This record gives sequence, C-alpha cells and structure tokens, in this order.
Amino acid sequence: MRREVRRLLHVGREDGLRPAVEHWEQKHRVAGDAVLPTMERYLRLARRDARRLFKLPKTERVRLVGTRGRSISGICEYTRDYQSTVKLNVDLPWTWPALRDMAAHEAYPGHHVHQATREWEYLHGDFPREAAISLAVCPMGPVEEGIGENGMWFLQWDRTPEDRMTLSLNRLRWGTEVNLAVMVHREEPRRELLRYAMHSGLVDWKQALRDVRYARHRMWA
Repeated sequence: MRREVRRLLHVGREDGLRPAVEHWEQKHRVAGDAVLPTMERYLRLARRDARRLFKLPKTERVRLVGTRGRSISGICEYTRDYQSTVKLNVDLPWTWPALRDMAAHEAYPGHHVHQATREWEYLHGDFPREAAISLAVCPMGPVEEGIGENGMWFLQWDRTPEDRMTLSLNRLRWGTEVNLAVMVHREEPRRELLRYAMHSGLVDWKQALRDVRYARHRMWA
C-alpha cells in the first residue's frame, strides 16, 4: 500500500512519503465550521447512491451529530425503526475525501444500512431472533466492518484520484492499527508503539497518540 500511495503522490523516495501525505491532507482540509455541512452533503449523496443498490425501508433515516472530546473519529449508533445517529468527532482535522469515506462507512451502505437490513429481515424475513444481536467481538465483526470499509467501492466512489488516495490510506492505516493491537498484546513499550504508528500509518504525533489509545482499548481492539 505504501507503494500505491507513493505512486498516487508521485513520490520517488520513501523518506519523502510522510511529508507528502501531510501536504496532501492539508491541501484537502475542510474548515472546522464546514465539517458538518460537508458531511451532511455526502450523507445525502451516499443515501441516493445506496438506494440504487439496496431496497431500503422508506422510513430509514440517519441523523448527524457533532461530538467533541472523544478519541474515535466517528460512530454509527443504530437505535430501532430503521433510525441511526452518526456521531462525528469535529475536534479532528478532516479532509473532504475522508468525510466521503465516513458517510459510506458509517451510514450508506455501511453500518446504518447493515443494521436497518438486519432489523427488517428479523421483523419481516427469515432472520432468527439471535441474528438481530450485534456484538463488538464475534464472527460477524469482520463482515460488519468489511461492509463499512468497502462502502466506497459499493458506491463506485473509487474513480477520482482523491477517492483512490483515501482508500489506499485507509487500508494502510487499518493494517497499522491491527499491528498496533498485536504489539499492545505483546506489551511492547509505548514509545515503540508511537514510533511504529507514525512510520507505518504516515501520521503525525497527535494522530499516533490517538491510534495507540485506540489499539489499547480492549473493547475496540
């Protein structure tokens, strides 16, 4: 994946990769007061495109809420009756391609669509009662996250250089997060976790701190 990121950014040397990624992200940064409106727009576009692929209940809806003081970037909280709240951490620096990915991952066709479909199948289809339960750590976990992680491909939001860059960075950084969780399990020193997070994930010090905190959270990692 590093090779793909280098190719997209036209970076010849490995030691110039992280500065090039930081420059790309700064170039595509969304102003703080524009984060929620931009996310709302991408949620509408993702919903439109997801409805071309999936038959969704007419009453399904997603409500967007900005949050502060949280370590995670965002989360979809599904309630019932095909309704979800997507909570987006507005303290973080966001690029507009990353917001497109969040709309697809957390809502359409990601977690919201998945949970709404499960509820519909439980009420009207063939799902047994236990299939309506969603656990953080269970065999369904890779399926649930896999739908979110591949959401942009489902929508065919992989055609522009910005989207391809976002998808490549996502794969690189999720792989980094998995390795960090293994390193935490081996009880490696915190300084080594931070060093690895910065180098492998191509992130700055602040993001590395968040990544290590996430990897040490037993519920998520």
